[in-house]
Amino acid sequence: MTLKQAAKKAGVAPSTVRHFIRAKVIAGNQIELPSGRKMRSVDEQSFAEIAILAKGCVTLDQAAKQLVLPKSRVRELIADGVLKPLVSRMHGNATAWLIPKQQVQALFFTGTEVMHSPPTINVRYILKYWHLREGEFIALVRALLGNQLKPVGKLNESVPLGNIQLDEQQTWQWLAEMRYADGASVSVDQAAKRLGLKQQVVYDLVRLRLLTTIQDHLPGRRVTQVSLDDFQATYVSLAEYAKSEKRAPRCLLQALQVKPVSGPMIDGSRQYFFRRSDLYGELSGNGASLIAPSSPNEME
Repeated sequence: MTLKQAAKKAGVAPSTVRHFIRAKVIAGNQIELPSGRKMRSVDEQSFAEIAILAKGCVTLDQAAKQLVLPKSRVRELIADGVLKPLVSRMHGNATAWLIPKQQVQALFFTGTEVMHSPPTINVRYILKYWHLREGEFIALVRALLGNQLKPVGKLNESVPLGNIQLDEQQTWQWLAEMRYADGASVSVDQAAKRLGLKQQVVYDLVRLRLLTTIQDHLPGRRVTQVSLDDFQATYVSLAEYAKSEKRAPRCLLQALQVKPVSGPMIDGSRQYFFRRSDLYGELSGNGASLIAPSSPNEME
């Protein structure tokens, strides 16, 4: 039967049948008439398959409404392969999108009940106010699909992606870690958390140029991963070393022969810091081992 006949019998638009054929979802035939015109047709049994396919799909607008997301975000999900439409603009410049309902439903999430009630935030708010960078929305979705982030809510309630509630602090920490892993700089306050030090101590380190900072497009002085790694490889605090030796910091300070590079009695800063290279000779001489620098993750 012709495409128009199949479309009418299946209860869909003829363009939908054409898009199914172009996307190779159903088989189509093409014959050339004596007049030179070309006519497409489908097997007369295909109308049932066409009807089932069309009934099992939603348009881009419908998917956006169901997921409570802007259409631009649904397009991102399609471009990244999270959603795989049967018909899209990639199939012969289709005017309509047909996305399987099952794939849309996979982006509905049930909540995870928690003992306490942390401050929560929904995905729509994050998209509107957190100024996500390119690719971060997709990373957020994949973190949800991979259970790296878990929605907060009732176990028996299925919530669309745009409306799910997330632990605000946990989500912000996840985003900061992801950006840091991609080479983004962090604020001095965030650097303090990674080093396991108080903020004022780290500001002292910056002032004394023991911890190198940069000025990028973000406000304030920023600290890179390379800078943190260099600092931890070069310096060790008296408190950290004393803890590893299971000794009181004050007694250890008096016993050490090497001089700290920074500290209360040297430059007015809040903590004593030593060069690891200065300590190495003394520690080697008395049989002790120099503690290895802690990674930011270990410190956290």
